[in-house]
Amino acid sequence: MPKKAEWPERGELVIGTVIRVNPFSAFISLEEYDKKEGMVHISEVAGKWVRDIRDFVKVGEKVVVLVMNVDKEKGHIGLSIKRVRKYDAESKMKEFKREMKAEKMLSEVAKRLKMKPEEANEVGLKLKEIFEEMFKAFQMSLTPQGYDLLLRKGISEEWIKTIKSVAEEHMESKEVILKGMLELKCLKPDG
Repeated sequence: MPKKAEWPERGELVIGTVIRVNPFSAFISLEEYDKKEGMVHISEVAGKWVRDIRDFVKVGEKVVVLVMNVDKEKGHIGLSIKRVRKYDAESKMKEFKREMKAEKMLSEVAKRLKMKPEEANEVGLKLKEIFEEMFKAFQMSLTPQGYDLLLRKGISEEWIKTIKSVAEEHMESKEVILKGMLELKCLKPDG
């Protein structure tokens, strides 16, 4: 499910796949923007001196890049790898994987309901609108509040039940035990 916008915005983090490596640049296919190509100059690959760019990027590797500039007339997208913080790269990659899983689950829902992919994409966009990411919609369908919210937002009950059943099959709920110390003080004499 491609993004609504045709071009990425300056300052945006994007997932891409390295498709070509030249001596002074690497070309990245942007996954979220219908495989548009961007370029990372050798000076934007790492925060240290780069002798051989191939030591830092390999063809076929998935990378998180920062969009430095976009020239729509020329079709150029300037990218940077070195300006992406490790934490931001990890969270972007995690978000991307969650959305890929959600898209697979959405196609499973469409298959079960015997619907066309276009109809499923419409519902997917609506779920993204409501929850900001489709994966959260699948998670929320497992809770009574999320189920009610989906109903109120105009998703049909048939879709919601199928979304819930697919989510139950493909998602595991994790149980977490929290431990901690709580210290209370009362400064009054009779405390």
